[in-house]
Amino acid sequence: MSTQAVAKTQTSDDRPQNPQSLWDRIGVAGSLLCVLHCVSTPLLIGYLSTVGLGFLGQEIFHQVLAVALLAVAVFAFLPGYRMHRRTSIVVTGVLGIFLLLTAGFAPEGLLPAYADVTLTIAGSVLLVTAHVFNRRCNDACQR
Repeated sequence: MSTQAVAKTQTSDDRPQNPQSLWDRIGVAGSLLCVLHCVSTPLLIGYLSTVGLGFLGQEIFHQVLAVALLAVAVFAFLPGYRMHRRTSIVVTGVLGIFLLLTAGFAPEGLLPAYADVTLTIAGSVLLVTAHVFNRRCNDACQR
């Protein structure tokens, strides 16, 4: 097989992974976990309590997850911005984190009942979007 044929058969997964992309993959997974938690907890709260997982329905779980996603965002977006200089990616990520933190830490009664789920889903979608574009731009800068 010629060198050209070998080069054509390589996929994008064959090239060395950017270490920064790990933070973006963690951020996407964490944001999706946040949406899953937010949507499924009200439906499963009785079951979760029965099997000893009632803590998943407590507000502290949402708060810990939001703070963890903030840390992941810092590790992903700051070095990413230094590499690609795309302000829109960072602004999208910051807005997503802001919405998640607002949903998690707003005092009881300040927001309407539906706001928690709405803010969490919107924040998570923004974070997933920012992480995906951050990873793509980082990979493009390394080519």
